[in-house]
Amino acid sequence: MDSFSFYKSLYERELKRRHELEASLSPILTVLSAIVGILYFFTKNFNIDFCTQKNVLPSLILILAILCFTICLLKLFKAYNNFFNGFNYKNLSLPTEIRKMELLYTQDEIDYKDYNDHQPNFQKKHLFVNELIMRLNLITDHNKTINDQRGIHFHKTKTYMILTFIMTVIFCLTLYITR
Repeated sequence: MDSFSFYKSLYERELKRRHELEASLSPILTVLSAIVGILYFFTKNFNIDFCTQKNVLPSLILILAILCFTICLLKLFKAYNNFFNGFNYKNLSLPTEIRKMELLYTQDEIDYKDYNDHQPNFQKKHLFVNELIMRLNLITDHNKTINDQRGIHFHKTKTYMILTFIMTVIFCLTLYITR
């Protein structure tokens, strides 16, 4: 495998990771919506008076569930859109700019006196490929850093989502038992 193909595959892998991270949002939103629905259903149908001694434990568990839910949402905002700042993913240049760069690196100065003796200069072509590889590496490094940060935040989101779900189940059970 030549080096250009290798670095190109790394670049494409990071683009694929970006799309996979963005696609992982849907199941998280589905579970969080279900949790909100369950909490709403139980608090509405059980007519909870949060001030009584009997409902202190369910009230505390509900507060913990809401706290975990809020942290989960904050982590989700951070993972998906960096708190509405967006992520500065870098891309390769426009094709016309790449072509200009290629011509700059590969253009030979032709002496028209010995035009028939002219041989292509492979060293200049090699310089262009090296420059392209360097740009691919810089872009891939930058995008990989962003994807790694987003992956960490999505993992934390899922952790708090599970905690919220556990708190919701405990809340529902304590409501049912104290009823």
